[in-house]
Amino acid sequence: METKTDVQEIKKRAQAARDRLAIGHGFVNFLGETISLELDKALGTVIGQLEDSFIDSGVTPGPIDVAWLIKITKEIANVSMYKAIDADFADFVTEYAFIVSSWNDRAAKSEDLYREIAVAESLANSRPAIIVAAKALRRLSEKLIQLNFVASPALNMSRFYLDSLRKEFDKKDEQ
Repeated sequence: METKTDVQEIKKRAQAARDRLAIGHGFVNFLGETISLELDKALGTVIGQLEDSFIDSGVTPGPIDVAWLIKITKEIANVSMYKAIDADFADFVTEYAFIVSSWNDRAAKSEDLYREIAVAESLANSRPAIIVAAKALRRLSEKLIQLNFVASPALNMSRFYLDSLRKEFDKKDEQ
């Protein structure tokens, strides 16, 4: 059973997520207008159902289409993976994950939704590490290109040598 503190924490984080989603934070630039509107609608519905379940302990959240929440959560993961996100967006994803997980705990108990939430949150919060890794790979790639230009004449000589050896062996095989 949840305590009053748990309920207050969920309500506080739900409001924080809605506030972060407000146009002023510019998430529309990350997500696109359609997904932003869908996300706002989903959060509103999930938060409303959670609040209803707090008022009457016998009430459980209604049957939101879990596939819809999974789709939105996948979009958040894609944005986290493919676009340059900031710490504010990563914080929003953390709040979103908490709220939707809380709803999922009470309603659908969908393993697919839990998994997608974990992926989205992990990608958003590991973004700095991904950026560092990308920069390191870029440097490594530049070094490999430099090595290729330096080693290229040596490789051409090796190919010539191997071709001449092959010709010699072919001549011996013919005899």
